[in-house]
Amino acid sequence: MSSPDLSGSISRHARLDIATEIDSSPISALQRRVLALCAFVALIEGFDIQAVAYVAPVLRSEVGIEAGAIGWIFGAFLTGAAAGSMVIGPLADKFGRRPLLIGSTLVFGIGAIATIWCSSVESFLAVRFLTGLGVGGAAALIVPLTYEYTPQRLRSTAAMTMLAGLPIGSVSGGILSTWLVPAFGWQSVFLVGGVLPILTAAIMTLLLPESIRFLSAKGRDSEKILTIMHRISPSLPVDRDTVFYFEEEGLSGGSGVTALFSEGRAGTTVFVWCAMFANYAVFYFLASWIPSLITAAGSSLSVAILAGTVFSLGGIAAALSLGKLMDKVARPAIVLACASTVAVVSILSIPAILPSIAPTFIAILLLGMGSGGTQLGIITLSGQLYPTMVRSTGVGWALGVGRIGSIISPVVGGLLISTGWGAEALFSAAALPALMSLGALLALAAIRPDSRIRPIDG
Repeated sequence: MSSPDLSGSISRHARLDIATEIDSSPISALQRRVLALCAFVALIEGFDIQAVAYVAPVLRSEVGIEAGAIGWIFGAFLTGAAAGSMVIGPLADKFGRRPLLIGSTLVFGIGAIATIWCSSVESFLAVRFLTGLGVGGAAALIVPLTYEYTPQRLRSTAAMTMLAGLPIGSVSGGILSTWLVPAFGWQSVFLVGGVLPILTAAIMTLLLPESIRFLSAKGRDSEKILTIMHRISPSLPVDRDTVFYFEEEGLSGGSGVTALFSEGRAGTTVFVWCAMFANYAVFYFLASWIPSLITAAGSSLSVAILAGTVFSLGGIAAALSLGKLMDKVARPAIVLACASTVAVVSILSIPAILPSIAPTFIAILLLGMGSGGTQLGIITLSGQLYPTMVRSTGVGWALGVGRIGSIISPVVGGLLISTGWGAEALFSAAALPALMSLGALLALAAIRPDSRIRPIDG
């Protein structure tokens, strides 16, 4: 394709709403590229999030790190991820999604490779915290970037499909590690987990454009906007006399985190944070303890491990199906509330059917779909609820609050198990945050009648 003629000066007479043009145009190769790059970042994030879990048994035998210390290493990573989301999100609303996504991906790649030389608990804590910073920062940006290049009719479908890379990366990483660790040692897992992000960062430097909505909202780089619009819609009659704008941009209630609570957004933000915190808490509680609980209920270790895999597969299936429903209904929070209801019912039913294998696996698959699908769906929804100028802040802080739940819940679960709680009592306890998430989603649906409209404008 020939480059558009960028000579001349901007006129204030020809005006074009970028959102309308993106919404009415077919998906272009450029938009598919953005989605594919973001999806691959999600996949390698999923791999790196679970990397320590893949090698934990070997770390105990070869490096001498006890199980309790490995728990602290998990916590250091999740703390870094929470901090990364909360810091990088607001920065991206000031400086752009592209440079900070590339930088965050590079940071967690370097952190993964640095893990190869860790030989003490202290070094693992420091390096995994650094890796978490990069993962959290990247996670806060892939949803806004996907959203801002996708037509309104497909936003949830695109974002959920992209986020399916997270559980796919976790599951495929576990399968790959069963070959890597015996053949090349535990360090090979972190080598793969480091090289892939660094290569991806290099590819994004060459192929990833800045968010066109961000460029327009900032009123800068008109030549870049023109070039991008020509690539999205080659037949669109635009030239340097065209002024690009967004009807949605009218942010007057401050910037950064304070803007999440201004212009009528306070209730939305509180309920999104509650839903995110509670669902992350129940998801990570279950992901951490399902194998142990099923073993304690009388099933074999192989059945318990397979149950954990089925739980992850449920999340993948939900991610690939819920997005389409969220795009079709006026209140996508209702779709997520239904998924959350499935999670609650599944949690409460499992103690009654253990240790029967087939019914238990069906319940765990539904539990993974309900809990995992809700988790990815809330991340997707958070990208739709805020204007462009605070979208990364909104997603980043929602993720950060959710990560706090993911840090607390496995620790609480361990404490309850150590005090003698059985499987039935623990599953009942897990239902409490699931009910909290369900309530927050219903409240969100009530105060946001239509989340498909352009983000809140007061």
